[in-house]
Amino acid sequence: MGTLNQKGQNTVEYLMMLSVVVGVVLVIGRMFRPKIAGILDQIMKMISDAAIRVGG
Repeated sequence: MGTLNQKGQNTVEYLMMLSVVVGVVLVIGRMFRPKIAGILDQIMKMISDAAIRVGG
């Protein structure tokens, strides 16, 4: 019976660690969302400009 309790405890510990990691990732994502959006806009503009130059 001791190993069953240990397995349950390990599962709960892993789920708690996973929830903390997910929480940290979400907080960091919200903090950097404007910067990420700006970078993606720049990349899209560069691709669009390159496509125009190649096609024109």
